[in-house]
Amino acid sequence: MSSTCPSCGTANREAASFCAACGAGLPWAQSCGTCGASNPANQRFCGSCGTALGGGPSTTPREPTSVAAGRYEILRSLGEGSRKRVYLAADRRLDRQVAIAMLKVDDLDGAQLEAVRREIEATGRLGEHPNLVTVFDVGAEGGVPYVVSRLMRYPSLDEVLGSERPPLSRVLAIA
Repeated sequence: MSSTCPSCGTANREAASFCAACGAGLPWAQSCGTCGASNPANQRFCGSCGTALGGGPSTTPREPTSVAAGRYEILRSLGEGSRKRVYLAADRRLDRQVAIAMLKVDDLDGAQLEAVRREIEATGRLGEHPNLVTVFDVGAEGGVPYVVSRLMRYPSLDEVLGSERPPLSRVLAIA
């Protein structure tokens, strides 16, 4: 049985942690802390030694400091939603600030990961449009897919609304 790499599309053996063709981390693989065996991300127990995988307070993901072999330096967190964490980053190659969305894929199976990959690629092919965020780069870091996009510099809803109750016309314009 094999799994497809979300970065390059190569079929890899089921238990692989990294793509044999491009070296990208495979998001569906997780290593057992006891025996080191690779297991699918949706597995709760190690298939080799039976140790519980993930869960508990000690599995809080470490905040990244860089992405893509240091090309993107993470400066700070911009926010988090149910499906991704977004960071402000410095693109060292092109000397600009970008947004990096690190997707949360822990609960996705192979088919769902493939659908996410196709959606990201389709968005990237759309190019520039006033109603879309421009995608600059995509990849996977430590098995976590990421999307690098143009940094949108808009005020937050809290900043727009301030401490006063806005008139209905302003609320409708925002909605």
